[in-house]
Amino acid sequence: MKDNEFKKLDKWIIKIEDRAREFGLKFRAQNFTVCSAEKMLEKEAQLGGYDLYSHWSFGKRFAKSKTLYTYKYHFLPYEMVINTDPCDACLLDSNPLTYNLLVAAHVYGHNDFFCNNLMFKDTEPKYIQMYLREGGRRIEEYIRNPRIGLENVESLLDAAHAVWMINDSAGRSFLDFVLRDFEHLSDYERDILKTVDTWSRHVRGNMKTKVMNEGWATYWHWKIVESFSSEIKSEFGPSAYVDEMLEMHRGVVRLPNNLKSLNPYRVGLLTWEKIWNDLMWNQKFSPVDFFNIRAGKTDVEFISEHFRGEPLIYEKFLKPILKANGVSQKIDVAGETEKYRKMIIGSCGEILIPRFNFYIDKTPSGRSLMLIHVFDGRELERGVILHNTVKLIHRIWPGEIILKTVGSEKGGKKNIALVWRNGEFQKIEMPAS
Repeated sequence: MKDNEFKKLDKWIIKIEDRAREFGLKFRAQNFTVCSAEKMLEKEAQLGGYDLYSHWSFGKRFAKSKTLYTYKYHFLPYEMVINTDPCDACLLDSNPLTYNLLVAAHVYGHNDFFCNNLMFKDTEPKYIQMYLREGGRRIEEYIRNPRIGLENVESLLDAAHAVWMINDSAGRSFLDFVLRDFEHLSDYERDILKTVDTWSRHVRGNMKTKVMNEGWATYWHWKIVESFSSEIKSEFGPSAYVDEMLEMHRGVVRLPNNLKSLNPYRVGLLTWEKIWNDLMWNQKFSPVDFFNIRAGKTDVEFISEHFRGEPLIYEKFLKPILKANGVSQKIDVAGETEKYRKMIIGSCGEILIPRFNFYIDKTPSGRSLMLIHVFDGRELERGVILHNTVKLIHRIWPGEIILKTVGSEKGGKKNIALVWRNGEFQKIEMPAS
């Protein structure tokens, strides 16, 4: 953006906010900051821009992204918005003003979603940044404390980062289980794990609603911008609307290159448009029905219920993707449509993360931590789970750890128990159930 464009940006943000409210969006106060590419990379490395503690993984992620960005292999997000009150968002200073107007409209969609979707109900947007800053300050004090030190703090954070995404079949997080049931933890360990858990509760909502949230924000960003089309063309010229804003929107919702890729913006937008059109056919239709759908679902529920039908999936995904890849032979449209729908459901963030039921049990060797993999047909990447996750869990559970799963062995799939004991793994094969 040019220096003389910031006042125009402020003026248009007021208009966009007013229009968003007219359309029925309900949101918190919104703060915008225009930041550099370097700052955006920093926020991206910390998974959204929360005021987090220092950790080597953030630096590693930043260095990798910056190198790839320098050589044009990594593209920056158009914005970074987080679930705070007021809602904080960063716009990229290298974007043209017209891009940032569309992005600002997109942000108000996210703000509304944070305020109204059930997955964010148990977060603390008003206090999260203050809490994390205080948590980071205490972590720095633990590092400087000669009785604790960097090695103890870093290994604990490594363990917390290894498990923060793990939930059980009821949706309870592993970190919540640790904080409630690991009575042996010291005060500083409990404090650090609580800080990570508080942050992760804010991030987990994003993971469970990525398609819904991005689709919702995309739906409203174009509805808002389109409502200003005459005014935008008058102030910035027709090309600003068609060649910049419309092309940017088309780029955001572009078709995936193949049948195995998920563009959450496209899936989300077209599903929300289908929902609106379906509701319009109902004689008792009320816009409240549309807003109610965004209130109480996760991606899996949303896609399972609404991302269906050949007019949506075949005509707007399968057919154009096959055409773009030069595939002309006839296909089983109904079968391939359902196959693609299931692929999209299986690509949702919460589905990709293995689930475990966990508890502490009495065993011949004493009290053991039990990790029971909820097998859904997909085998664990045992190398990653064993040599990374379980070893790191041992930092917070010094006793025996028993992992039960299903895996391919000679003779087919078998129930397997893998025991971490005395610094090494032992495998116990069990009869298939």
